[in-house]
Amino acid sequence: MHPGSSVPPPLAYQSPSPGSLPLNNCPHGVPPLNLFIRSKILAAAPFLLCLAAMVFQGHATLADEPAKPDPNPPSDVKVKEVKWPGLVSIFQGASWGADENYLVAIQEAGFGAAGASEAQIPECRKHGMKAYVFIWAHEASTIPAKHKDDDAVLCYFLSDRQPPKKWGLWAAWEKNAYAADPYHPAVFTMLGTWGGVDAFCPIVRGRVMEYYHYHWDGNRQPHLHFAILEQYRQASAKAGGVPICRIVETRAEDPRKTRQTVYTSLAYGVRGFRTGGSGLFDTKNRDARGVPKRTNHGEEALKFNQAIKSYSPIFEKARSVDVFHTAPLPAGTKEAPADHWVRPTGDEIVLGEFANPSKERFLVLANRDAFKPHDARLHFTEPGITVQKMDKVSGKWEPLKVETGDKGGTVKVPLEDGGGELLQVISAKK
Repeated sequence: MHPGSSVPPPLAYQSPSPGSLPLNNCPHGVPPLNLFIRSKILAAAPFLLCLAAMVFQGHATLADEPAKPDPNPPSDVKVKEVKWPGLVSIFQGASWGADENYLVAIQEAGFGAAGASEAQIPECRKHGMKAYVFIWAHEASTIPAKHKDDDAVLCYFLSDRQPPKKWGLWAAWEKNAYAADPYHPAVFTMLGTWGGVDAFCPIVRGRVMEYYHYHWDGNRQPHLHFAILEQYRQASAKAGGVPICRIVETRAEDPRKTRQTVYTSLAYGVRGFRTGGSGLFDTKNRDARGVPKRTNHGEEALKFNQAIKSYSPIFEKARSVDVFHTAPLPAGTKEAPADHWVRPTGDEIVLGEFANPSKERFLVLANRDAFKPHDARLHFTEPGITVQKMDKVSGKWEPLKVETGDKGGTVKVPLEDGGGELLQVISAKK
């Protein structure tokens, strides 16, 4: 030990004497580490080569296998399988119960579908109508599975009035319903004034968007009527054309209000109208067959239902392109650009522009004013066009007079109180 230290001195290195070196020529008798690892790798080489070949073969097999379909794809994929009519008018509830004559009255008022329980589906089929089937959420996997090939089914109502923060519940129910029946959508009714509808399809992955907004009720933000329609129109377009269905209020004081709701909604591409209630029929006043007679609201429903039925084939493929209004502009609306190919003028006019995959052009004109008739004038920049109007009862096209000028043509279209018309514009170019 060093003087004054308790630490032992380092050992001096001494060269080994000749003949004392190990056979591996390592002074400490331990083989170098790199030689040790090299020997292990060489020993394992056959196994590693075999493993690499197996991994390569596995990757090749996975690459050759087709990708499995998404069991719950997004709305724009699902909607391609949905069997929704071009347009459909739905009697709102299942209040007709076991009264077959009541269902006859509904059918004769022009409704294409009726609210129903599962047990009422056969009656709807018997009378050539589709069933808007009311089911419980826990039945989303069972009842749809039994009816996926049944063309008498329109859809399955599952829930309503769940705020956006609870749409995760709807997403789970929609997933179950889609797995059971990809052709007939689950329905979840939204309150139009909630907002946030642009998130409905991304969250729920729904196949139809249904909402209610009773805009003739002064306590329900009536000024948002067109703004809400535009929100749903845009959300539908982003989701591949998911059908929009609207609950239509029957106002006791004036059936023209219901008419205005229907035609202004048509201009925005709404494809389902769930209207009804006992106000359409007088169940205590029946004809000789025992069928309830229509009230004045029922007569109005017959008129717009005839139009919906006649227009339906066009809306099977035609989708909304844009919507324009004439001044003064309601909230959430806009005028047509000055250089647009068609521009409306006149008081209280709504113009919905549509096109189908064949690039055929259609227009829906509507009168915002439920209480006075107005004339709409359409100004076209393209010369030589032909314009025709569809008859609401026969479904046949009727030519309209086009006033030609230096910069295109003009068409005058009279609109009844709250009414509307479907037009087709045919170009002279081939």
